[in-house]
Amino acid sequence: MFLCLLEILVIETVGNRIISPIQGSAYMALADIRELSASLVLRLRLQEFYEKYCIKLDQLDLESWSKMFDNTARYEITSRENYSQGLPYATMFCEGLAMIKDRAEATVGTVIFEDRVLRRFVSCLEVVDRTGDELSCHANFLVTESIAENESRIIAVGQYVDLIREMPNGEFVILRRQCVVDNYWLPRSFPLPI
Repeated sequence: MFLCLLEILVIETVGNRIISPIQGSAYMALADIRELSASLVLRLRLQEFYEKYCIKLDQLDLESWSKMFDNTARYEITSRENYSQGLPYATMFCEGLAMIKDRAEATVGTVIFEDRVLRRFVSCLEVVDRTGDELSCHANFLVTESIAENESRIIAVGQYVDLIREMPNGEFVILRRQCVVDNYWLPRSFPLPI
């Protein structure tokens, strides 16, 4: 699909340079096109990974969701204020996959007593840094809740601050996820995780 898109964008080839409508009538080196292509493909793959994360949580498929974490992963939910000040307090803090699974299953199992639908939305994905197979990423999130006979409402807004590893097979796993919540409070009945 992406190669087809590049073929459509390419107007003329001159040696090892091409004229691209991306830069108007300027020449763009093939190496630059390859770098742009790799960057866009990585971004699309990461966006798919983030969306899969949200879908698994929305469906309460905690088994599949937990497989998105490394065995030594760290997961926390903290306020924007605590994050900005470097304070260690977190609403939820888990170290290791076993603890992440346990907290998620316990919370969902005890908190969801009303018939409700949660939807998570992710946007503005940014790869902040890449060192070898590790990627530092940020993405915004929004969590909505719909309960029968009530209006839907926004229950959490914030940013994922992540460290993600790209595995040799091309899949991603979360090494560290900080869910930095912009809300000043979360509802008592809020079903974690985010």
